[in-house]
Amino acid sequence: MDNNFEDLGHVHPNNEDREYGASRVEGYKCRNCRIITRFPRYNSAVKLFETRTGRCGEWANAFTALCIAMGYQARLVLDWTDHVWTEVFIEEWQRWVHCDSCEPLFDKPLTYEKGWGK
Repeated sequence: MDNNFEDLGHVHPNNEDREYGASRVEGYKCRNCRIITRFPRYNSAVKLFETRTGRCGEWANAFTALCIAMGYQARLVLDWTDHVWTEVFIEEWQRWVHCDSCEPLFDKPLTYEKGWGK
């Protein structure tokens, strides 16, 4: 967020937020017009395809859903130091392969540890 917005922290999710898996909602207030903007952290792929907004967690959820829809075995991987990515099982390779839909990364699982210093 840029400096024109005040971070309000987490605000209460409404019924629609909860319906689409957003138990966390971030709130921001414009310092100029004072309008509050809510940013639900949706987990529902259907809602993410509709809103087309998110951060790494939302993009990883949507990408994983697309992989599964295309018939691949896919799973979300959560790094507790604040990143999420997808692993897809590639039959021809007989292994799980790292895919990061936020960073243009394919089969580079050590990027976070070695490149980002996590």
